[in-house]
Amino acid sequence: AEKAALFGPNLLAQDMGAQFGGEVTDYEEGLKFVTFHGSGHMVPQFRPQAALHFLQKFVKGEELAPLLPLNATLMDMDDKSFRTAASAWTEDAMASPFVQKGERGDVYEDTADVA
Repeated sequence: AEKAALFGPNLLAQDMGAQFGGEVTDYEEGLKFVTFHGSGHMVPQFRPQAALHFLQKFVKGEELAPLLPLNATLMDMDDKSFRTAASAWTEDAMASPFVQKGERGDVYEDTADVA
């Protein structure tokens, strides 16, 4: 079986840059429902980078992504305004503080040459 693109030799996670990892639904009283794409119920096994990113943000009390406009706001937009807003949101979501340059640190240190 072929390994997924996120994994390199010896199943070491490889930096693939910013990626869409799932969805967060915010409810009242601070309750959040988090979905990780491509993992089923085994998030740490099948999406280790997304799991680590989530845990780091969760422990620090940080948001995972910028908030989207309300549905009513989106419904009032014409196509051009929607595309502009969606592009701006995507750029914001792929920048600091949601994605950090060098966020991996030493966690995924390359040990492929270690015997």
